[in-house]
Amino acid sequence: MNQSIVIADDDPMTRRVLRCILEQHGFHVAEACDGEETLAMVRDYQPDLLVLDVCMPKLDGFQVCHRLREVTACPPRIMMLSARSRLEDIRRGLVNGADLYMTKPVYAEEIVREVKTIFGHATL
Repeated sequence: MNQSIVIADDDPMTRRVLRCILEQHGFHVAEACDGEETLAMVRDYQPDLLVLDVCMPKLDGFQVCHRLREVTACPPRIMMLSARSRLEDIRRGLVNGADLYMTKPVYAEEIVREVKTIFGHATL
């Protein structure tokens, strides 16, 4: 596998854990810690997938998702991963262009399964 993923989350531990899990499964992973850095990473790195938290400084995940869908010719697939689990938050994420919205906490197997599904690989 050579798909690339950007993990955007303001929590360094979350980024580190997700990075470790995804790299163990052969994905190339980069990290961003806020909304503005996420937009720059997507522009410069052109990942295949963005794992995007909702609650981040500078721009929240909803704003990042919306901007990527509006101004990027070929935006990455977007998986929102958030502690915000209200139905209105899930709808807002999907309306703003997320391909998938998952709520924290999430198991490693669940993340890997969903990422592999997005990329069309056999699941666990």
